Amino acid sequence: MNIAKLSSAKLLAEIDAQDKVTREYNDAFINAGRGHERMSEIRESAAKGFDHLAFMYVREMDKESALNAEKQRRLRYHGSTKPIKAAA
Repeated sequence: MNIAKLSSAKLLAEIDAQDKVTREYNDAFINAGRGHERMSEIRESAAKGFDHLAFMYVREMDKESALNAEKQRRLRYHGSTKPIKAAA
């Protein structure tokens, strides 16, 4: 998916959907008794490759971060979430 080309409505819908997925992984960490772990610890654990929960959580967090970064980029560029058109 090329997030730079998503319409405003689709971008916002993707952000909402991704937020729900990320929250589910956050809940999974809490339910596993790991709610005290810092993000740096989770990323380190995921990088080692043996912690599936950490790996999946980091992957989903990165997706959400990319979507939110695109939203912010659009807002800085022209004050709305509509896609930025390429220069001619």
